[in-house]
Amino acid sequence: MAAVEATQTSRKGEPAWEIARLFPEQGEWSEEEYLALTEGTNRLVEFSDGFVEVLRMPTLRHQLIVLFLYRLLFQFVMEQGKGIVVTSPLRVRLWKGKVREPDIVVMLAAHRDRAHNAYFDGADLVVEVVSEDDPQRDLVTKRDEYARAAIPEY
Repeated sequence: MAAVEATQTSRKGEPAWEIARLFPEQGEWSEEEYLALTEGTNRLVEFSDGFVEVLRMPTLRHQLIVLFLYRLLFQFVMEQGKGIVVTSPLRVRLWKGKVREPDIVVMLAAHRDRAHNAYFDGADLVVEVVSEDDPQRDLVTKRDEYARAAIPEY
């Protein structure tokens, strides 16, 4: 797609170029700009090496699987005071420049200092329910990233 002139006004059916120009170009995002973008939104947006990745909303089947697993983990971890269990959207910073939003995140009590209000620095367990639209992303890409981030269980 050709670059859009700064003076061009969006027309019906086109992206809102005026809004798009308010944000950095792909590959130029900072982690701070990403965190400001996702604050207060109901979209799943991940951050990867200067790019923002807007994810599709999960299906009903996907969410039912997440909730089933969450209830099991909640009973084992939280009710026994071993840590906290949350579902997405919650950002997990894997390393500087890489932020994902796993479907379920567990942070053990021993690492509670890494559980910040806006995001977690790593995790003890992350769960990704494989998305129908991009299974490779969950089965290979994210698995490799979580391993690189030294998250012990995926």
